[in-house]
Amino acid sequence: MKNLIPCILLCSSFIFACKKDTTAPIPSPKEKGVVYEDSVSFTLNGKAYDIDYKNEEGVGNRQFNLKPSSTPIEGLKVARTSGGYYWYGPQDSILCDYLVGFFLNTYDGNIKFSFSKKYKTDQLKKDLHLWVPDDITDILKVGKHSFATDFSREITLDGVSIEAYLKGIDGTLTSYIPGNSILTPTSLTKEIQNNSVFEITRLQKTDTGLYIVEAKFELNLFDKNEKLYRVENGFLRIVSRLKSPWAI
Repeated sequence: MKNLIPCILLCSSFIFACKKDTTAPIPSPKEKGVVYEDSVSFTLNGKAYDIDYKNEEGVGNRQFNLKPSSTPIEGLKVARTSGGYYWYGPQDSILCDYLVGFFLNTYDGNIKFSFSKKYKTDQLKKDLHLWVPDDITDILKVGKHSFATDFSREITLDGVSIEAYLKGIDGTLTSYIPGNSILTPTSLTKEIQNNSVFEITRLQKTDTGLYIVEAKFELNLFDKNEKLYRVENGFLRIVSRLKSPWAI
């Protein structure tokens, strides 16, 4: 989606237009003397990784269920161009994403989590270039979440998608089928996460007005050559207002 509106938040090159929360921070919430802070940890092929700090957070839109057209369709917004085709999604629906990214300790790299959900546009409100839900927590329900494994292709699925750039590994690892083009040949299927789990175990609003979101995960990541890397013992904690910037 090279032709999308420029994004203030540094997201994946094709993902979506989005806004970043740049308001002043609120002190981390406490509960029974325990201070809750952003946290990510996991092991990848036996190596342990830990968070340093959260460096980005935002929301955005993408078209989904993309279908090709050999010519531009007048009056419709193209989602992307690839392979000589123009790709379009349904005009009465949109995908809403909440994205959060982290730098890892000791220059080990970075990791981004995207949570997406399909909406009819009449379920959302319009703010400038974005369609947004009234409450982002609607995207972060407690329970097991599906995986958006065709995130960079036709985008028929919503759910969790992950990108990681880790020291010692060439290129970006993704939880979805890798490839720079929707037409990139692949031996992988949309079932690549059938032996995986991503479960949000906590969604709690605190007295400070912040939310604590916690999740556990075990899943597969793939490099550009479709080599498998297994993530285990994954833990994620997000401490955030979980408000769209336009609502603050």
